[in-house]
Amino acid sequence: MNFISGIEKFPSSTPGKEYEEDFVSFINFFLKEHNLLEDIGYAGLLYGEILFRYPLTVERNLPEVLTHNVDYLINENKLNKEKITEIFYNLINIGLLQSEKVEYRDDDKTEIIYIEPGRDPNGYINYMKKFLRNVNTKKSVINEFIDHLNFWKTELLSFFKNRTDEYCYRIDNRSSKEGEEELNSVMQDVDGFEEIWLATFAGGTFWWIIENSIKKALISGVKRYKILLIHPNLGEEIETLKAKKAVIQGIKNIQNLKKTLRKETNLKKKDVDIIKLRLICKKEHIHFFGVLKIPKEDSGKKPTYLCLVRRNRIERGVNAIVLRGYHSNNTLFALMKFYLDLVWKKAIKPGPLGWLRKNWIWIFGPMIYISILMITFSFYNNITAFMLYLVSGIGLKWVYDFIRYMINKEKD
Repeated sequence: MNFISGIEKFPSSTPGKEYEEDFVSFINFFLKEHNLLEDIGYAGLLYGEILFRYPLTVERNLPEVLTHNVDYLINENKLNKEKITEIFYNLINIGLLQSEKVEYRDDDKTEIIYIEPGRDPNGYINYMKKFLRNVNTKKSVINEFIDHLNFWKTELLSFFKNRTDEYCYRIDNRSSKEGEEELNSVMQDVDGFEEIWLATFAGGTFWWIIENSIKKALISGVKRYKILLIHPNLGEEIETLKAKKAVIQGIKNIQNLKKTLRKETNLKKKDVDIIKLRLICKKEHIHFFGVLKIPKEDSGKKPTYLCLVRRNRIERGVNAIVLRGYHSNNTLFALMKFYLDLVWKKAIKPGPLGWLRKNWIWIFGPMIYISILMITFSFYNNITAFMLYLVSGIGLKWVYDFIRYMINKEKD
């Protein structure tokens, strides 16, 4: 009997997809052979759903989640929540799903508590061996059933481990050997990615990783390599003067690398300009340090995030916990993408032009406004001039909002 080839394939709630029928058929055969249920119906299907999709879901939630997972059957009026609940408790009552009696001393009541199969897979298999013997099951059928459950256990444990590793794999320290290797692995894997984000304090402790990653990105077709560093003044404010010097050195490292690459290679300015650098100026924007990678369509690569979790202004990045995961619909990935987009728009380019871009309204705004005031009062009486003065102020605000809107729309 060909059993389930993978946990992700069993069973799908998408209409039109084929079920893995062997396991369900076997359970239904077993129930019929032993007359354990008067109406077998969808008992085998729901038993499979519980074992392979919701092995760690508590009793009070199972009927609800099962209802959502087989909604196509409900739409066809073959099942409803009440029927699902009835089948679920029938599986418990006949002993196919494990439960235990809990006695309360205060009022001498006894309650039957459902035990999630995934809580202790080995314990559940041992329980099922006893159950099968108690209902006088043939030895050959017992062996087949236990073979199925052993496969279930293997798939279950593998699935939980793989899901954890893919969604949110944890490394206890960024500067550990494992942390350094993970960071290097994520940053050097640039083939097939369209956009790469790097947010860091200064990048000094792993500059060799950044440098190699940028060089690979330039020849791998990455369209945008966005780097966010702390502004030197902010670095000094939240840490020390030494931190400010470290950030300044980080800026120089990136700028010098761009110049060196142009001199030593045949790369044009537009090729090197995929490397974009901005500086974070606000304390509320320094919560996320890490890497975010967005793949090209049809590249086969997975969206990737790597996040350093630390206590701000207390722990340094080298001591941070590292979280790494994949999938664009991963909660942490989506949160970090939203955060980085926001911070990028608020950050500034290094140098005088970056400062001017951030503060131009405070320089030119008063100059323009005073000029308008002087001109209107020289040509008109006081009331007319005052009205024009107000109108010009509103107009200037519109111009300012429009320019900010256009700046924020920039793709770089």
